[in-house]
Amino acid sequence: MLPVWCSAQSRKHFEQTLLSLLCVWCATTPARAFADSVKVFLLAGHSNIYGLGAAEDLTPPWNAPQDDVWIWLDHNMDSDGSWVSLEPGHGGPTHAPRPDEPEGKTIGNSGGFQVGPELSIGRTLADAYPDDRIAIIKHADGGGMIGNEWNPDNVGPPESTDHRWSGLLQKTNDAFAALEAAGHTYEVAGMFFGLGARDARNLAIPTSTDAVEIAAEKEAALARGAVYGENLTKFIAAIRAELMVELPFVMGLMPPESEISPELATKYPGFLNVRQGQLEVAANVPRVATISPRGISRLDGVHYDAMGQIEYGQYFANGYLGLISGESDVRGDFDENGQLDANDIDGLTAAIKLQDLRFDITDDGIVDQADRRMWVTESRGTWYGDSNLDGEFNSGDLVRVFTVGKYETGQAAGWADGDWDGDGVFGTGDLVRAFDDGGFEQGTRGAVAANAAVPEPSTSLLFAWAASFTMLSARRRR
Repeated sequence: MLPVWCSAQSRKHFEQTLLSLLCVWCATTPARAFADSVKVFLLAGHSNIYGLGAAEDLTPPWNAPQDDVWIWLDHNMDSDGSWVSLEPGHGGPTHAPRPDEPEGKTIGNSGGFQVGPELSIGRTLADAYPDDRIAIIKHADGGGMIGNEWNPDNVGPPESTDHRWSGLLQKTNDAFAALEAAGHTYEVAGMFFGLGARDARNLAIPTSTDAVEIAAEKEAALARGAVYGENLTKFIAAIRAELMVELPFVMGLMPPESEISPELATKYPGFLNVRQGQLEVAANVPRVATISPRGISRLDGVHYDAMGQIEYGQYFANGYLGLISGESDVRGDFDENGQLDANDIDGLTAAIKLQDLRFDITDDGIVDQADRRMWVTESRGTWYGDSNLDGEFNSGDLVRVFTVGKYETGQAAGWADGDWDGDGVFGTGDLVRAFDDGGFEQGTRGAVAANAAVPEPSTSLLFAWAASFTMLSARRRR
């Protein structure tokens, strides 16, 4: 503060001098005051991480840039990359080592830009962390094995697809350096990983017709699959050591035998061994989770199309959020309001489609009807059919759901509306599900748990209820 005795002219001169010094300081000092707090995620792996979906097939809002999400762009692998806004076109060769091609988004073999899971990973995480900038470092290419190209001991030129571990480390270190130079604070928040098909594959198919060679390659695939878990454990330990953080690690799980066609089983004979290795790692290594994508649209039997990649990325992001989220004091209280209510069971039902692992209360790596049953019968301790969740299934619950008037209308329904089997509508299947549970007019589940047998109403009674209330609803609508 200037002394009170300074003249007005002196005060003006002082202010001008101070302003000049401030301008010089601003021009020569990095702009750290407005720097972002950044959560960095690594995205690495094989062709479905690489991404073969055509960007032109995306529907809104996925076909637009996401200016609040960054992705590191440096396929030249020349340490001169940049953080750019995430947008369609960061699939395919854009993030695979291409040292001889000009920097920027790269046209794929399909003749256009391609997309991977990065779009929905970025969007889902940005929505989950609105106070942070989400930044993705992606390094991927087709094929690759955990014990070869991605082996931490296989150190070599980072621009080579034969040394993908080395390429991942260079990209990561360069991206971090750019954040630091810009004055950003950042944390390495997690890693998404998809790899295993090449380890499981018979490399003689379809190129060879030699039965001996095909048999030998089958045994080689089985052997690679048998050590997949060991190699994956080594990879996770190495990346955590490099980054000096026990980062959460989310990986795509090889499908179960029931979801593999005979043709694919022949082509990928080691897939069950790889899957078993993945499950063992998830069970034994801290902060590791698996995702099990289901029902995703594909270009072929293996690769996801553009909108399939959107779903794939949502699986990854939700798997991450499920891994790091703190458990509520009440198992199954997903909205953390201290109550097990209809919002929780409806949220669990919706999570089955996206495989949001925050809702996996059975801890088996899959969100399915087993989780719904555990929520109803164990967490909430009630019966199917208990629409008002007062602990009993009785005539009051039936009056409630039929009064709503959604029975066999096809209208969207939740638990309180009669959707007890989880198909999203209220119909005969829900009544069958509820009466099969055996709790109608039996009191609370806990009170009858010791009974050797619980009487079940007859099928005729079930449909009598349905018919009566359907007619009642029809009269009320007139």
